[in-house]
Amino acid sequence: MITNITLENFKCFRHVSINPKLLTVLIGPNGTGKSSVLQALLLLKQSSREDRMSHRGQFVNVNNPEELAPNFQPESFLRFSCMGETGGQPFEYSASFFQNLVRVSGSQSQGSFRDIKAALNSLRYVPALRGLLHPSYELGSDRVAEVSLQQGLDASEEQLATNLGYARPLEDWLSGLLEKVTGTGLRVEIVPGQMVEVKSKTQSGPVNIVTEGFGTNSLIMLFHQLLSAAKGATVLIEEPEIHLHPKAQAELAEVMADTAKAEDKQVIMTTHSEHLVERLLLLVAEGILTPDDLAIYSFAKDEKSECSSSEIKVTENGQVEGGLTDFYANNLDTLDRRVKALRRSQ
Repeated sequence: MITNITLENFKCFRHVSINPKLLTVLIGPNGTGKSSVLQALLLLKQSSREDRMSHRGQFVNVNNPEELAPNFQPESFLRFSCMGETGGQPFEYSASFFQNLVRVSGSQSQGSFRDIKAALNSLRYVPALRGLLHPSYELGSDRVAEVSLQQGLDASEEQLATNLGYARPLEDWLSGLLEKVTGTGLRVEIVPGQMVEVKSKTQSGPVNIVTEGFGTNSLIMLFHQLLSAAKGATVLIEEPEIHLHPKAQAELAEVMADTAKAEDKQVIMTTHSEHLVERLLLLVAEGILTPDDLAIYSFAKDEKSECSSSEIKVTENGQVEGGLTDFYANNLDTLDRRVKALRRSQ
């Protein structure tokens, strides 16, 4: 698992360092660098395959590396690294760019550079844009371990449908998780023409997933990546709460926590959902999670457009020191305006 992520002169960060735990939640307003942390790891992942910084790939795609440090020109220097453990051995992997020179390096105590690459390759990613948009998909030749985004969303959807078509146990497992969150299960059918249809199981019978609404649909990719990842792998998730009712957001937090603990899988997620964060804190209060399982980092941007993060400490009783002002400030403002509006109406 990844134990430290340090970025220097990367995108909106001059310097930022976070220490992920089993479950790591990145919160903050839009444009404060939450997704950039995930992109740095994905950049390492796609670079590890070529032993150099690959700035044009399936996860991160820019014309030149300078675009990855727009706030810090003309320094033209960026560095990012991650530290963690694979096979019981610590590893460190880093990449840097300076004056058109690119260097990617890694080290592992009593291990091999190949093992570090394997740890990065085991990363799984759940993008914010997700869901099955077509009523059916052509059944591909085989199931693959990782759904690639390199060929675009249509190709990734087709591979996801193919994986479900070939893996009945995965379908059953995924369907069970969906029922816990939205109350709607999943059914996959192979129809004439070697096509795959993904359906939701409703009280009135199976309904094609594209006509059922986007709540359950948006979770299919998320749960697939979470369940198919190897034990000990890290899963990066952009806004898991997309399209979900507040109650479902809270249930999703519980499902992700249960799966992470049971399967020994690390989750790093960005979110704007107070319901999701509050449920994770409740699990700490109930003793299901410990403060050592949950890390919360709050992100902000200053007047110079430089981003920063600060850890919000989680206590033994599931509270946070200083409160979640990022969420509650808006609630208090709304309440204040409501009170003033009621007074004016009297």
